[in-house]
Amino acid sequence: MLINELPDDCLLSIFDYVNYLGDLINCYKAFYIHPSIIQKVSSIKQLYLQFCSLDDFKRDAHYLPNLERLHIRDEAPCRYYDGPVLEKLKIFELDFSSSRVTDMCYCFHFMDSCPILQSAYIFLGANRFYVDETTKHQCLQDLVIVFADPPRTDWNDLKRLLMKYPNLKHLGLRNASNLNDEHIKQLLHILPNLVLLQADICEEITERAAYYVQDYCKRHGRSIEFYSNENSYEIEYDWPQLSTKQEKISRGFDFMKHCFLKDYWDLPHFLIPVEY
Repeated sequence: MLINELPDDCLLSIFDYVNYLGDLINCYKAFYIHPSIIQKVSSIKQLYLQFCSLDDFKRDAHYLPNLERLHIRDEAPCRYYDGPVLEKLKIFELDFSSSRVTDMCYCFHFMDSCPILQSAYIFLGANRFYVDETTKHQCLQDLVIVFADPPRTDWNDLKRLLMKYPNLKHLGLRNASNLNDEHIKQLLHILPNLVLLQADICEEITERAAYYVQDYCKRHGRSIEFYSNENSYEIEYDWPQLSTKQEKISRGFDFMKHCFLKDYWDLPHFLIPVEY
C-alpha cells in the first residue's frame, strides 16, 4: 500500500512522530497529506534550529506564517535575504560563524523583513555586516550583540546600525573591544528612548563613560542605567526580574526576563506563554 492510500487517522498517527521540521515540510512537498498535518507546520510559533542557515530557512519560511520566535545558526557565506516577510516574528536569535575577515553578515537585513520584531540576540562572528540605512525599524526595543573573539567591528558600522532602531530601550554590547568612552557618549544621542545600556567586556570603556551618562541624563531629564566591566554584575541586583538561570524551557514569552542577561549558549529552547 502506498502512503497516500493510508487512512487519514493513520497518517496523523505517523506524523505525530515526525519532530524534525525539515522532514515534515519535505513530506508536505512530496505528496498530499491531511490538512491537519499542514496545520501542524503552519501553526508553529517557535523554532530552535542548530543546523540550519538563513538561506536554508528562507526556502521554507512561507510554511511558517505564525512564527513568533526563531533561534538559528548561520554560517558564512551569508547571502542577501530575499525571503518572505515574517509578519508575526517577535524574537530573533542568531549565531553567525565566520573564519574570514571578508565575510559579510546579512542578519540585520533579515530583521528588516520582520516588521513587528521586538527583541534580537546576535552572536556576531564577523567584522562586516550589511546595513540598509534607508529603512528604520520602529518596533525593536531589545538588542544584544555579542562580538566573537577577536572582535573587529568598526564603530562607524555599528553606529549606522543602531541608528536604524530609534525606539530601542535595552541594549547589550559585549566583547566590543573597539568600543570606547566617546562612543558611549554618541550612543546617548543616537538612541533617544534608551533606558538600559550594558557594555560588558569592553576593554576601552572607563569610568569616564559612566560620567558621560550621568551628566547627559541630568541635562536632558532622562534616566539611563549604565553597566560596564567592573560594575556589570550590579545589573543582576538592580534588575532582579532578569533571569540568569540556565533552563531549556522558560515560563513566559519574555525576552528581557529569560534572554537578555544570558550567554548565547544558555538561551532557552522554548518560552512558554503563561496562559498555557
